[in-house]
Amino acid sequence: MTDLIADTLAIQELAYEYARCADQKDYAGFANVFTQNGVLSIPAMQFDAEGLEVIQGAMQQLENYSRTFHLVANVQSTIDNTLEGKSASATVYCVASHVIASDDGEQKYDIGVIYNDELVKTAEGWRFNKRTLNAQWSQTQPLDKAE
Repeated sequence: MTDLIADTLAIQELAYEYARCADQKDYAGFANVFTQNGVLSIPAMQFDAEGLEVIQGAMQQLENYSRTFHLVANVQSTIDNTLEGKSASATVYCVASHVIASDDGEQKYDIGVIYNDELVKTAEGWRFNKRTLNAQWSQTQPLDKAE
């Protein structure tokens, strides 16, 4: 397998790992996703979490939901091999579903997201140096009970 294919697949797996950490509320697992000085940015909320510990703390907002489900698709990356090491940019599409429990039952809050990522290849593998969450749409609706 060429380096380009291996790197492309590793970046795709990184996007999946981010979603897994979110859905399983594995906040420690984000250490395997972001660099130590990484940034998670949500421009619509004027929010920037800078540094791994701050990102891990910010992700604990997922505790507001009884469960989440991030469906990741359309991972497109551009890898730049430079003399200083490897860097890449990626665009990742996602539908993020969040279940909210209330006295009236459960509601599902869906967000269509396009992530714009800046990545670096470290000794441990590819990591997000900056991940920008761009919400495209959202919808809230009652959730039917699973049978």
